[in-house]
Amino acid sequence: MPEWTAHGTNWTSELHWQREIAYFDLLLSTAFMWVARQDDTALKIKACAAIVCLSLVLGLNHLEGWLAAPKAFHIIFTLGNLLAVVWGSGAILFAKKRV
Repeated sequence: MPEWTAHGTNWTSELHWQREIAYFDLLLSTAFMWVARQDDTALKIKACAAIVCLSLVLGLNHLEGWLAAPKAFHIIFTLGNLLAVVWGSGAILFAKKRV
């Protein structure tokens, strides 16, 4: 799987950093699932803001890869992260209006 993923980018395959990303994703998704089950709206807004910031950074990284050479994963993840930034920002604005 790491070779297949790397083939869709401009970056070389490295099992260790891809494993590190997988652990990070599992930890982050567990934390966000816990936040989603909480009643505290302010906590949810902060978590959503963290996702927006992370998506912005990751999206810019993939945009740089896309501009260097438009490979499939760079295009998909640039657009996916853009969507996460727009949706998350909208969710934050909507939630703050309701609070």
